[in-house]
Amino acid sequence: MEQYQDIRDTNLPLIEYKNVKLIRKDRVALNNLTLSIKLVEHVAILGPNGSGKSTLIKTITRELYPLAGGSDSYLRILGRDRWDKNRNRRPGDRVPA
Repeated sequence: MEQYQDIRDTNLPLIEYKNVKLIRKDRVALNNLTLSIKLVEHVAILGPNGSGKSTLIKTITRELYPLAGGSDSYLRILGRDRWDKNRNRRPGDRVPA
């Protein structure tokens, strides 16, 4: 069974990217992105049109997935690489395919 980190730990990164690369429509949208945002931090994502703001958000919501880049590349949310979308479902909840 997978170990879960205590989310009350304010040093735990909410989001942690290391050397993340994502390609959309034959263009590199994120290239070697390294980013860590802790639970207690507030951030703003700013940039001109086409700079990758929406792409970054879509990697957080898992609408887009970065390229596998080896052991030195990862994307973690609350310390986890993978999430079971059915784990916290209640009867009657819809889960997008």
